[in-house]
Amino acid sequence: MALTVAAERYQRYGFKKLFQVLCRQGNAWNHKRVHRIYCLLKLKEV
Repeated sequence: MALTVAAERYQRYGFKKLFQVLCRQGNAWNHKRVHRIYCLLKLKEV
């Protein structure tokens, strides 16, 4: 949920910047897991 909200808010950001945004928000998630979900949701096409 937080990933999709961040992707909608920062539409021009790629995976790396979105991951940094999530980390700054206090989410302690592994970058590999976030990347897998990022690809599953097809956010790179947004």
